[in-house]
Amino acid sequence: MVTSKVASRVGDGPNDAGLSRYHIMREIDRTLARLETDHIDVYILHVYDDETPLEETLRAIDDVVRAGKTRYVGVSNFQAWQVLKALWTQDRLGLDPLLCIQNPYNLLNRELEREMWPAQRDQGFGVMTYSPLGVGLLSGVYTPGEPPPDGTLYATGRAGDLEQDLNEAGRRTLEILRQIADAHGRTVAQTAINWVLSHPEVTAAITGGDTVAHMEENVGAVGWSITAEDRARLDEASAGQDRVLDD
Repeated sequence: MVTSKVASRVGDGPNDAGLSRYHIMREIDRTLARLETDHIDVYILHVYDDETPLEETLRAIDDVVRAGKTRYVGVSNFQAWQVLKALWTQDRLGLDPLLCIQNPYNLLNRELEREMWPAQRDQGFGVMTYSPLGVGLLSGVYTPGEPPPDGTLYATGRAGDLEQDLNEAGRRTLEILRQIADAHGRTVAQTAINWVLSHPEVTAAITGGDTVAHMEENVGAVGWSITAEDRARLDEASAGQDRVLDD
């Protein structure tokens, strides 16, 4: 499946960012040219643009679907009320409805559970989650109380302060992850991803591996399942985690 996003800034001009008709119609053609294809499977609105009328955005993306340049429409980093507003607007205008959302979700960021899960169960849209390892905090690479290994994101200072981001609940969650991973003969990362996939609301998890080795390890997250007891332990340890940690 081929997906792409639109909204991010691509230049210095006033129409070089956002979800205006001008930007959407221009960027889909640029995307298709870069990918050397005549269509993509899902075109995703990357953020909610409160500076552009929602009707303008949704009419433009519907024209992209009708032109055959994308098969379906998705949204990323929308809040639940924004997803429902988009679906309501599309229904009112007779437009092609959005197919899925794409938001961060992991044991250190369970914000989706508050309002998005009920919305998903009611409306039935697909859910692609990203950052299942919480910018690597749940990868098993980091050990609380020890400096981050050379070459990692936190060692370069690009992701913030390790001790601050891996708080008490995070450290407790990581320890239980290690115990469960050992019991199943799996890695910490595989177990963290498996927890994400254990939720019926989740259609797919975007792992975001940087290397072939990362991707090969991530594949080991499927084909097995944590137990109900495992999940209960992880749920309890990570309860209340709604900090937005993403890639």
